[in-house]
Amino acid sequence: MRRTVAGAMNLFVLAVLTCSVAAGCKQIVASMEVEVEKMTVTVQGDRWHWQRFTYDEDDREKLRVRVQLELKDGPPIDVYLVDAENLKKFENGERFTHLFVLSNALTSVLDTGWFRPEAGDYYLLLDNTSQGDLAPPTLLESDIATVKFIISVMPK
Repeated sequence: MRRTVAGAMNLFVLAVLTCSVAAGCKQIVASMEVEVEKMTVTVQGDRWHWQRFTYDEDDREKLRVRVQLELKDGPPIDVYLVDAENLKKFENGERFTHLFVLSNALTSVLDTGWFRPEAGDYYLLLDNTSQGDLAPPTLLESDIATVKFIISVMPK
């Protein structure tokens, strides 16, 4: 499934058109945050999960991105923001580089704050393997991590 932040801009346009007769409506809409993706995932030990989102050049001019994560249950995990090339390297067990290390040990809650990446496809990578800085516990029943994440956009 291809997620784009551009679709969120349509929500802003619709909101402006819907409430254009209300005084001060544009100020309210301009500060509105839209959740593009909201999900809770379970990441087994020695596994990973990624969620892709696309940030177009047009988005860069109009929108900021924010990622929020919460470890709901299980061991700490590594969290990275990577591009397609480095996701493939990670999946092949090769050395990879990341755009952001969102956490070397997600133990509770993380909020990136608002940022503007370059245009392209990005992957929020939740790593419960020993490939990153952390390794999952060796007891099978205790190596499952449950993570809630939200990817949001807001006009700049």
